[in-house]
Amino acid sequence: MFLVTKKVKIVASIIDFMNYAFTVPNTGGYMASALIPDSVLILSTDEALTAAANKARLVMPFSGTITSVTAALLSAPTGASVILDVNLGGTTIFTTQANRPTVAAGATTATTGTPNVVAFDASDILTVDCDQIGSSTAGTGFTVAVAYTGRSNTTPLDTNE
Repeated sequence: MFLVTKKVKIVASIIDFMNYAFTVPNTGGYMASALIPDSVLILSTDEALTAAANKARLVMPFSGTITSVTAALLSAPTGASVILDVNLGGTTIFTTQANRPTVAAGATTATTGTPNVVAFDASDILTVDCDQIGSSTAGTGFTVAVAYTGRSNTTPLDTNE
């Protein structure tokens, strides 16, 4: 269970893949395989982007380790890149600021470096900031996927359903 604390259309979800390796048949006669993370946290909004903190927010229901972050927009910015930031407890996980998810002008998918702060605990607050939105036309909407390892709790933080 998780708590979304902003009154806008935000989708936050947890997808549990249980750290399985999977194999996909290929018509060329060989197999491809990949190891996927335990789970992925998705934070999303379809609003027009404005430069502001706390554009999406999630209270972590368990502890874990972030393995990667990726992002995409609904519509591309023009004139300049969109730069997003992911924070734990109000502090960026990208202490190397050049690693923040960045969507180039005219594009809708981000390039992202490795996060520097990766450990999180139950009840930590994960937020997404929009640090830059484009200069001529702002991008619209974002989806940020945070892959992590760790096991989810069977006891929810908030029992009021």
